[in-house]
Amino acid sequence: MSLENNPIKDLEKEKKDYVLKEADRLLNEYSEEIPENLINGMSENLFFKVRTNWFGGCFALLDYSDNFFPSDFNEEWKEFFYTFKKRRENDNDQTRTTKEEIEKANNLLLRAIEYIKKP
Repeated sequence: MSLENNPIKDLEKEKKDYVLKEADRLLNEYSEEIPENLINGMSENLFFKVRTNWFGGCFALLDYSDNFFPSDFNEEWKEFFYTFKKRRENDNDQTRTTKEEIEKANNLLLRAIEYIKKP
């Protein structure tokens, strides 16, 4: 089998392309505004980074692509999302998302993109 027709390499490239596209969507298609009212699944506009579901999307994407990252980065993002989740569980999801949490998640996605683009 030649390297040009390597199905494993093709799948890896396909996975990387998907992760890059999805990371870009999470970074750019959601507002960083922190609305005065709580945003939930019944809200008119759901495209806010303050939503727990946005963070869940970030977590799922990083988890799906963790084989592309060094172990210290995997530990960092897992600790951040574990802390984020626990904070919400402790007060029945009434905790307001902070600007710092959004910035941290954005930074993690940007760093993930850098790792994936490395040859």
